[in-house]
Amino acid sequence: MSDDIENDELPDEAEQPADETTAEPDDAEDTEDGDTFPRAYVEQLRDSGVTEHTRVLFICRSGHRSIGAAEAATAAGISQAFNVLDGFEGGLDENDHRGNAGWRALNLPWRQS
Repeated sequence: MSDDIENDELPDEAEQPADETTAEPDDAEDTEDGDTFPRAYVEQLRDSGVTEHTRVLFICRSGHRSIGAAEAATAAGISQAFNVLDGFEGGLDENDHRGNAGWRALNLPWRQS
C-alpha cells in the first residue's frame, strides 16, 4: 500500500475484516487455495512492530491469499487485521480475465514500480 494513503482514507468497500473464528493460532493456517501461513509469519509481524491494536491491511492479486493472512493475524490477537476485498485485480471473469473488481477497478491510488 502506498505511504500516501492514511488509514481513514480507505473506502469501506475496499476492506473486509478477517473472520477470527476460522484460524488456529498455534498451527499453520490453510487457505482455500492451499497456501499456508505458519506461526513464523505472525512472529514476523510482531517483530516489525505490529501490536494487537495496529491496523494492518493485507492485499494480494485476488484477495484469496490475503484473507488467510488476515485470519491468521486475527487469530493471533491482531484485532485490526483486514483483507482488501477482491485484492488488487479481483477474481477471474467469465473470459478468465482479471481487472473488473479490486483495488485497481475502484480507482484507488497505486503506482507501478
